[in-house]
Amino acid sequence: MIYKLKREIVANTQDKDYTYNLTELSNKGIYCFSPRDLRTIFGLTERQAYEAIRVLKRHRLIAMVEKGKNLLLGFAPGKVLGNPFYIATSLVTPSYVSFRSALNFYTLTEQVSSTVYVAATQKHSEVKFGNYAYKYVRLQPHKFFGYQKILYADLPVLIAEPEKAVLDSLDHLEYGGGIQEVTKALWRSRTRTFDTSEGTREGLDIAKLIQYAKAMRNRSLSSRLGYLLTLTEQAREEVKELEKHGSASPVRLDPTLPPQLKVGSSVQPECECFL
Repeated sequence: MIYKLKREIVANTQDKDYTYNLTELSNKGIYCFSPRDLRTIFGLTERQAYEAIRVLKRHRLIAMVEKGKNLLLGFAPGKVLGNPFYIATSLVTPSYVSFRSALNFYTLTEQVSSTVYVAATQKHSEVKFGNYAYKYVRLQPHKFFGYQKILYADLPVLIAEPEKAVLDSLDHLEYGGGIQEVTKALWRSRTRTFDTSEGTREGLDIAKLIQYAKAMRNRSLSSRLGYLLTLTEQAREEVKELEKHGSASPVRLDPTLPPQLKVGSSVQPECECFL
């Protein structure tokens, strides 16, 4: 099959030195590529690269997700098509899976969504492909941190660390499932085991959680986090560290809820708050 494809492409491009090798992309771990990538990897002209893509599409060995982005299906299409996290983070770089999708990955929420939520530094329209939608949430550069590289179904994926998944969700409650889901995530985290780049551990790293919260430079977020940590009976002493980074005035616990539901300037349990 591959030999026939080589011959067809060579014939169509009238270039006898053209030695396109489908398996080389797989060997290099490249399952999402653009015409420019083909030109760079195989030394093709622009016309040859587009002709190669046309032939591969006809033989259903690749699939176009969006303009200029193609997935290598090869002879095992399920490997890529069945990996929405890989597709999500391959379409936009840099980006990492976060919000509700990461919370679900870490079993911190039971909510299952056909939308994959991704943090990115650039604006990108939502992409719908196959059974999933890919929602890209633009973060300010100073908030784009706290992610790790994992192998998800044998493909490399960037995903938020557990602590950052919670903070991203708290910062953008509309993509994290709302304040109740974030609260549940913090509560469930106490009995969860996490495999991270730093090793396996029980529960969230509270020191890292607070360090990351301060790095987010969002006083309202710090106030919400402090309140929720107290509510879920975690980090009583460490919560004091958040007070000087919290808001000086009451903030709404969940901006999507009625405005009278607020967190006071203190992050102690007696603050005005209703879930």
